[in-house]
Amino acid sequence: MAPGQAVMNIKWTGCAQQPAAHLRVDLPGGAGSVVVAFPVAAPDLKTCAHEAPLVRDPLKPTGVAWPPAPDYTKLRYSIDSPKTVQHGSTLRFFVTIHDLDSRDYSLTPCPDYTVALVPNGHVVNYQLNCAPVGVLKAAKSVTFEMKFDVLASTPPEVTSLLWGLVDGPVSPPSVQTAIEIT
Repeated sequence: MAPGQAVMNIKWTGCAQQPAAHLRVDLPGGAGSVVVAFPVAAPDLKTCAHEAPLVRDPLKPTGVAWPPAPDYTKLRYSIDSPKTVQHGSTLRFFVTIHDLDSRDYSLTPCPDYTVALVPNGHVVNYQLNCAPVGVLKAAKSVTFEMKFDVLASTPPEVTSLLWGLVDGPVSPPSVQTAIEIT
C-alpha cells in the first residue's frame, strides 16, 4: 500500500433496527477524523441480548469489555402496602427509594415508574411526582405515596405487586411484594 493508506475490517454489531448511515474514525494524535458513508444494518440483532465479549483490535485497548458496562446507580426499594386489597378498589401504598450509592441520584427530570399485578394483572406507567425532591442524596431515602386501581375484573388470588423505576441507569429496576386480591 502507498504511504497514507490504511485498510480496516469492520464487524458491525448494533441493537438498532435502522441501518447505520456513516462511519466516523477519529485519527490518532488529534489529527481529525474521517467520515464515510456506511449504510450497513446489523446482521444479527440477537447479539444485543448477550454479554459483551472481550475485544482486541487496533482501535480498542486490549482486554477491555466493549461496549463498557453501564454505570448503574445502586438503589433499594421497599413497599409498605396492605396485605389485601379488594378488586374494583384503589390500592394506596408507599414506596421508599434508598440510594445505596456513594453519589447522589438526580430525579430531574422525574423518571417514570411501573406498577403491576404480576403475573396476571394489568400494568400501568406513570411519572414519579419527584419535583419537590429534585436530588436523592447518597445514602439517603425518600418515600412516595402510590395509588393503583385494581380492576374489578382482577380475579381473587394471591399475586405480586410489582413497582419499579423506568430509568435506565438504576439497579435493580424493580421490587415485588405479595398481596391478596379479595
